[in-house]
Amino acid sequence: MAAITEEAKRLFRARATVREMLRDRGFVVSVPRSEASMDSFASYLLSVDNDYMLCITAKKKRKKVLVFFPTEPKLGVKPIRETIAYLEKQNSKHAIIVFKEAITPFAQREIDEDISKRVLVEKFKLETLLYNVTHHSGVPKHTTLTRQERDKYLHDNNLVADKLPKIYSTDPVIHYYGLKRGQMVKIERFSPEGHAFYYHRIVV
Repeated sequence: MAAITEEAKRLFRARATVREMLRDRGFVVSVPRSEASMDSFASYLLSVDNDYMLCITAKKKRKKVLVFFPTEPKLGVKPIRETIAYLEKQNSKHAIIVFKEAITPFAQREIDEDISKRVLVEKFKLETLLYNVTHHSGVPKHTTLTRQERDKYLHDNNLVADKLPKIYSTDPVIHYYGLKRGQMVKIERFSPEGHAFYYHRIVV
């Protein structure tokens, strides 16, 4: 039996959260036998000799997303380029990169100025995925409205999207769901008496 290190525990937890996140986004993702338990995952890690062995793939209709877990603490331009090349080789236009410590300014510029024109790249620090933010008792339920639901809400209430209260795409829950600018969320809260009420926010 392989020794279970703190790094293995953190990675195991983060990968479990990623799978929950993908399912909450409507993707289909399976759990391999190597991750059926912490013990089996620790043993599997001993055989890993490249980052792509840690890649998680999920599908939704014709969409495919690949989640990468680079082993380098800080990601520079070269590993970012190699990751995107692998993504495109797998015929995917959507990458989620879970980095350990940081992405260098040069690599970030590469993503913003070049890579983002070709594929969608989301970035999460591993530490933020050690727990599922939507499970926190202080986080209300967020429901993503479809375009039709959003337009109906605006029409029925004689509202313009630009005039609605806003929520930033960097908000942890919005980031978790991968929502984009212009999408609307309905947020549920409860009064002290236990009555549910709702308010709406536009993602910016």
